[in-house]
Amino acid sequence: MNGSNNLEQDIASPMEFCPICIRKLQSNIGFDLVKRYEGLADCFKELGGKFLDDIKWYEKALALAKEREA
Repeated sequence: MNGSNNLEQDIASPMEFCPICIRKLQSNIGFDLVKRYEGLADCFKELGGKFLDDIKWYEKALALAKEREA
């Protein structure tokens, strides 16, 4: 969860947390990772075309999260 000092750094940063940070957050505040990824995938689908890469990322992350829960 590195910060950014300007807009250029912010735009260059990935939208999602790294796997270590997401696990730390999950451990500390206790959220459902599958529900998080489902919600974010749905949100990007509603926003449409320019977020195709994000949709693919969240769908893959969702599949992995579901697999891990099984």
